[in-house]
Amino acid sequence: MEKPDYTEKILPGLAVLFVISVLLNFPWEVAQMPLYVEGGSWSELALHCIVPSHGDGLIVMLIFCVGWADQSGQTNRVGPVTR
Repeated sequence: MEKPDYTEKILPGLAVLFVISVLLNFPWEVAQMPLYVEGGSWSELALHCIVPSHGDGLIVMLIFCVGWADQSGQTNRVGPVTR
């Protein structure tokens, strides 16, 4: 029996996860930037927040992949319930 190929299903989901995590993290990074940098325009602050937001998106994807790899192939982790 051949194992199913999950790459066709998982890659679009990972792309969506990355985009959502970057979009949600970007305002958080912009809100924190004035604590570390004095002055400057909003566009300069936002430009500096792009790289950390993408880094956090990669971390979220890594956490998802580790969790997915840990549970792949296991259909029932807890076991049957007996009374």
